[in-house]
Amino acid sequence: MKYTLLIILILTFVKSFGQESDSKEISDFQREKIQLAENFLIETFSESFLKDTLEFKGLYKSVLDMGAFEIKTEFSKDTSRNMILIFLNGEIVETEYNTKITRQNILDYFKGASHENIFLNYNHALSLAKKVNFEKGVKDWVISINGIADSVWWTVTSYEKIEYEPVYSANGKDFKVNIKDGKIKISDWVKIE
Repeated sequence: MKYTLLIILILTFVKSFGQESDSKEISDFQREKIQLAENFLIETFSESFLKDTLEFKGLYKSVLDMGAFEIKTEFSKDTSRNMILIFLNGEIVETEYNTKITRQNILDYFKGASHENIFLNYNHALSLAKKVNFEKGVKDWVISINGIADSVWWTVTSYEKIEYEPVYSANGKDFKVNIKDGKIKISDWVKIE
């Protein structure tokens, strides 16, 4: 059971390319992904909507790449639920199961109605972790987003222990927030390289 959990954790460990990236530089590969997401938003809405209403917040890697955009604060009816995710599968936007944002979703959002396909954002996940005094650990939290379809989660990762000899190993806890309904899960993790 422990080894199964370890394998699952290693296989699903994600690296954030957005807000938590160590480098301020955007690679050509990342720029292409961002451009693909922006082009989808322009086709779905308009270029002025993209430039005037949305703000790019990060490119995340999971099973699919995800471009995160937030409706700017001055336009947000709900500043915790203002994120739009564009799921990227290679060089295409994946729309069959994941990217479902529509003009109607935006109209409903601006009227204060349904929040379908507009999700809980990074700051909300972070504030929930702080609110419950989620442990800081021995290094700064790593915050990522992962999953697909109806199971996408913000994950705040806390490192309880890190060892470098004889091999790199670490363990800690994950504080997960479902981006659709705000449900919270806390789980243990182990990583060995």
